[in-house]
Amino acid sequence: MAITWGPVQSGQGASVQLGLDFSTATQATSQTVVAIVYLRCTAGYVSDNYNTLVFYGDVSKSISNVNGTISAGQSHEVGRATFTVPRLQGRANAYAVGARLDGYTVGTPSVTKNGSVPSAGYNSPARPLLYVTRQSDSRVQITWDTTPDPGAPVHGFNLEQREDGGTWRRIMNTADGTLRGWTDTSVSRGHVYDYRVRAVGPGGESEWNTYNGLYMTPFAPASVVAARDGQDVVVTWANRGVGDYTTHVWQGDTTAGAANLSGPLDPGVNSFRATGLDVTKEYVFTVGHITPDGLTATTVSNTVRLLAAPLAPTNLTPDGGYQPIYANVRFSWSHNPTDGTAQSKYEFRYRTSQGGAWNTVTGTTSNQYYSRSLPSGSIFEWQVRTWGQDITKPSEWSSIAAVTPATRPTASFISPAAQTTITSDRATIEFSSSRYPASYTLKVESGDETREYQGYGSGQFTRTLTGLPNNSDVMLWLKVHNKVESGAVTRVLKVKYAAPAEPTGSANWVGDTGVVGVHGVSRDGQVTTDHVNVYRQQADGTLVLLGTLPAYSYDTVPDPVAPLTGATYVVEAVAPSGSTRRVAVAVGPAPVQATYLNWGAGVAKWVRFRHNPTTTVSTGRGVVEQEFAGHALPRVVFTDRVSRQVDIGGTLAGFYAGDTDSTPDEQAGMLLDDLAMTDTPVVVRLVTGETFTGYVTGVKASRALWGGWQASLTFVEAEHA
Repeated sequence: MAITWGPVQSGQGASVQLGLDFSTATQATSQTVVAIVYLRCTAGYVSDNYNTLVFYGDVSKSISNVNGTISAGQSHEVGRATFTVPRLQGRANAYAVGARLDGYTVGTPSVTKNGSVPSAGYNSPARPLLYVTRQSDSRVQITWDTTPDPGAPVHGFNLEQREDGGTWRRIMNTADGTLRGWTDTSVSRGHVYDYRVRAVGPGGESEWNTYNGLYMTPFAPASVVAARDGQDVVVTWANRGVGDYTTHVWQGDTTAGAANLSGPLDPGVNSFRATGLDVTKEYVFTVGHITPDGLTATTVSNTVRLLAAPLAPTNLTPDGGYQPIYANVRFSWSHNPTDGTAQSKYEFRYRTSQGGAWNTVTGTTSNQYYSRSLPSGSIFEWQVRTWGQDITKPSEWSSIAAVTPATRPTASFISPAAQTTITSDRATIEFSSSRYPASYTLKVESGDETREYQGYGSGQFTRTLTGLPNNSDVMLWLKVHNKVESGAVTRVLKVKYAAPAEPTGSANWVGDTGVVGVHGVSRDGQVTTDHVNVYRQQADGTLVLLGTLPAYSYDTVPDPVAPLTGATYVVEAVAPSGSTRRVAVAVGPAPVQATYLNWGAGVAKWVRFRHNPTTTVSTGRGVVEQEFAGHALPRVVFTDRVSRQVDIGGTLAGFYAGDTDSTPDEQAGMLLDDLAMTDTPVVVRLVTGETFTGYVTGVKASRALWGGWQASLTFVEAEHA
């Protein structure tokens, strides 16, 4: 610090001054001050060591015989005094010190100096006491208290709240150190709140004092459903509690006096099974959330009965249409339990006029049907109700089902007469219905085989049966239907006929034409043969008729689309009576690999290319172009049709035009012209084995220099009308 100098004292030819300075050391609650006194000579010379240095003011001290000898221009310390000054909180503490030399040669020099101790800091306030009281689901009273402390004054408080354990938020901030309460109206039902408070002063902030877990009335559980499960009831719900709540399940519609079935259930549990119940009683259940301080909210379930009335029966049959009069009709339904128990009883009632009186029949069985004959009348209405295990509670009556009584038609065979002997494997059956129009079902049983035919008409019917087995009894079974079905009538026919002899057959590949030639030759037998049929047998066993040959002929039926892998054929000899005998023949894979074209009735004409013609197969989808106004380009619509085109070119290895009187060159020319102009299907079979049917366009032919003919053509796959 700087030295403060007192006034100059002069005498005895000299001039002197006293100076005063402070040296300080500051502690938390005080400051140590050392007052240092200096003597300075401004003129002359002084010799004096018999004086007294006196300190006064906020320090009192005397020092005798200080060194007072000094020359002009010199200064030195003459004495010190140490004292302590307390530090005041909130303000500085001033002090003053004076010093003088008593008995000094040059007057009584003196000096005074003032100082100040800086204020001491305040302490942080103590943590307030906190009290929280729930007044309602929308009002909470918060109070606090603090002990006065001058060293830790309080200038205000911070109050914070958090909902459901979330983030703290400031709800009150005051600079009033005397405030001791606050009302929080931001709360609401179904939540839990925490509060904390702290004091704020010049010394800083106190620690928080926290109150955890102030619960409002909880929300009641939602979607409380009681459902029967065997002889138990399972109660389920949706939790809506918060915090450290528990859930309870009571039996009954109120918690007052109701049995607490579950005890406290942990948060998250949402179902409870009630067991040991009286199956004859109805039950409701109450589910409630309870907070730790006892606030409760509850929801009552639906009513459930372990044994309950079933729902009305459904699936009533018959319902609608006609039923025959004076015939036993089976009326059936479906029992629909709500408690899972089977039907124990039913009531069936009916009436024979709309709006008329009901006639009731009771059945005490589990049978879900009732049979009775149907009286004549314009309508027969019926309905039913059922009981489950609880025989005191029936279902509601079902909806009304209705049928119309109708007289049965009569089916009759006309011809042939019973026990007639059929002398062929085919017979024409005539039969009728007493009421018409009518439909019919005709069954033909012979041995282990049963065939069924159906039809509809004016009441007079004719049906031709084929393939009747020889030396057998054939049972005919007939029913007709007009509104209702007739009874069945039967007739037995005897079948005995002389069949033609078994034909012989063969099938061979024809290398020139690329087709299979099938030969079918009849032979003499008990009866003559009228003609021979030739069939190709498909992969699924069905027969495709390829052609018919005269009896005892050695002609051939061509098959231009036989699979190159081989095929099976059936040769059938047919007698004038219609009886038949069959034999199967087979042909192996094609031995010749070439490209063929066949056409004309009976494959009368053919072309065979050498084994290596050029072939190109083009495939594309059908496209329809449509022009629209305002569009420069047409729009296209793709169809489901797939078109294929085959371009073939090469040297002819053989051909046949059906004209033996012309030269080969003339035949070739006629043949290629005919190929382009024919209106019969053209069959193309490529060396790859692919077979197409369609028509040919754009035939070109030329005579090769080395002999023979070269041809190129375009084939388009198509169907022929």
